[in-house]
Amino acid sequence: FWITSDWRPRWLFHLGALRELFGFGVYIALARAMFDLGKYLPVLLIGSLLGDVRAGLFSIGFKVGYATVGQVVAVLNSVLFSSFSRLQKDEEGLKRAYLDSLRFMALSSLILVVVAYAVVPVLPRLMGPEWDPVVEVARILCFAAIWLGLGAELMPPVLSGAGRPDLRLWATVFTVVGLTVS
Repeated sequence: FWITSDWRPRWLFHLGALRELFGFGVYIALARAMFDLGKYLPVLLIGSLLGDVRAGLFSIGFKVGYATVGQVVAVLNSVLFSSFSRLQKDEEGLKRAYLDSLRFMALSSLILVVVAYAVVPVLPRLMGPEWDPVVEVARILCFAAIWLGLGAELMPPVLSGAGRPDLRLWATVFTVVGLTVS
């Protein structure tokens, strides 16, 4: 390809392009830092309020839940990322598609959370009394699942595809606050 192509890289520098790339990158870096904070802040809070055993249970449960949500959302991201990329210039269509995606994820998450929340108290009866410490942690994880589905996985990549890293940062902040509160 190199031999047959007449295009060759050149050393061109455009300050405007650098500003644009830097602005985009700063938002992505800040969003990533907030996301990492959001993964560990709930564990620290649970450890300080409920003890280290429950913090460990939460951490493991969170990782399992995150992996599960990640698999489901990866399929949605592949479709939504390209769809939102095409809607970059259509701000009204982008808003509508974004809100529709959020509604779908909220409804899906809510149904699963209600079922899981109802089943959690049955665990010690089925599995034995050693599962008693799991009940509080599992109920916390039920609410954390909503925030994982809505913010942690689905919306940040979609917003980057839409060319809105500033909204990605705010979606990540919203997710961190939601996870911490839940």
